[in-house]
Amino acid sequence: MSLRVRTCAATVWLLVSCNSDSRHILRAGPPGCQRCSSVTHSRCAPSSRLASRAPRSGIYVANHCYRTLAATGPQALDALRSHQAAPLTRQVALMGTWAALTTYAGSRTAAVGALDAKVRILEQTEAELSTWRPTSALSQINRLPIGTAGALDPPLCRLLERVQHWQRRTAGAFDPAIGALIAAWDLRGAGRIPTEAALAVARARAGWTYVAMDGRACLLRRRRDVTLDAGAFGKGEALDRILATGEDVGPWLVDLGGQVAVSGPRPDGSGWPVALAHAGRRHLGLIDLELRGGSLATSGGAERDLVVGDRRVGHVIDPRSGRPAPFNGSVTVWHERALAADILSTALFVMGPTAGLRWAERHDVAALFQVPDGASAIGPLALRPSRAFVRKFLLGDRRVDRQRVAGDRHLRGQPGRGIDQRPSGR
Repeated sequence: MSLRVRTCAATVWLLVSCNSDSRHILRAGPPGCQRCSSVTHSRCAPSSRLASRAPRSGIYVANHCYRTLAATGPQALDALRSHQAAPLTRQVALMGTWAALTTYAGSRTAAVGALDAKVRILEQTEAELSTWRPTSALSQINRLPIGTAGALDPPLCRLLERVQHWQRRTAGAFDPAIGALIAAWDLRGAGRIPTEAALAVARARAGWTYVAMDGRACLLRRRRDVTLDAGAFGKGEALDRILATGEDVGPWLVDLGGQVAVSGPRPDGSGWPVALAHAGRRHLGLIDLELRGGSLATSGGAERDLVVGDRRVGHVIDPRSGRPAPFNGSVTVWHERALAADILSTALFVMGPTAGLRWAERHDVAALFQVPDGASAIGPLALRPSRAFVRKFLLGDRRVDRQRVAGDRHLRGQPGRGIDQRPSGR
């Protein structure tokens, strides 16, 4: 099969040769038109694999019929090539990690434009929620005088209402008002073991209970000098904002390190391959999943835990105790909303595998715990999935082997395939 494009005045002729003695001819109208003005064709010879399949509204390329909207010679060529195009991926440093964005689109130009638009959404979300930037909306909230109500922009107001909902629903296992505790343990630095007195001071300045929010008026007031931190919900919110645009030129995947979201299946109908990494040996993939929608988020220690002296200091704070969560495995959560997946992976990690799995079962949350056999996370693991996780990735998509997931099987990591979905710093 060969393809030739020839421009004749205001008409574009696309000639697709099926074999040596027959061809389809597609004529596109004047530049700027959005539909083919007319189509003429002669069918392929019976011996051709494309025999008797030529519709009046398109042409066959590589045994698939595609409608072609052509305005100029280059655009017509792009339209033909789009259906055989490989996905385009872009990597960029954002939100404290390397973000990888992949999309399928009608042309490279369209793919680049789509990825640029998604990067801008990530950048805008980071600019709004980063506590490293003094101009961010979250930083401005953290500087509000105690007892003074501050007005929130509608998008931030809706976000903080959802954050408040999950803080209450998890009974405080997730709590964004823990900036004082993060500082006390120096989790964004080299780490430290605070004195009991210093920890008591930090705990007195931590907790959503010291935040008063009026969702109807979009007003927020701090009762104490608490500091909000987006570490456990910022990535999820950014991914939800991408999902909410609805301006997709093709299916896409965005990987923010410990969290992945997709718009839907790939062009061939298959899911996106996602390899869940071993909780303690991140270079090993443990389970291969196919993600067809929604978001997967993983929280765990892995590389971000700190060591102070001879003591491990986990980087995920339990807001209820003010201390690092003792669990040394990981938990992966799937949810159709990326914000919920982000928050719940942190909350369930804080709860630990026993209470966390019980909570997930009670609320029908798809969660998978990787529980180390002993004190070290680098050895064999017991996998503890919720029933919703088994339904989602075993009974529904049938992409996880029953014997590897059901029950508390002890496994050693095997090399994985696809996106390496590793625990993030939360």
